[in-house]
Amino acid sequence: MKFDFWKDGFSLDESKQSMMMLLAFICTIFALVVYWRDSSIGNNLANIVQTCLYSIAGVTSVKLATGAYNNKNNDNNGDMGDM
Repeated sequence: MKFDFWKDGFSLDESKQSMMMLLAFICTIFALVVYWRDSSIGNNLANIVQTCLYSIAGVTSVKLATGAYNNKNNDNNGDMGDM
């Protein structure tokens, strides 16, 4: 059984979130190295790391809110019972 990444791999949403996680991880490691070397982190690098973390939190919260809305919407579109 051959594994084909493009067919069996991540979906588009999972790939985007994985790339954001990877970017945040790389930026955090880079910030730690800069801090270790210079004993401070510049404002620009701190803003980039902060933006990466906020974007991950934003995408996750939107995904949760969308899932809750879809679940509520599916519950309301079901049987009307004995009406």
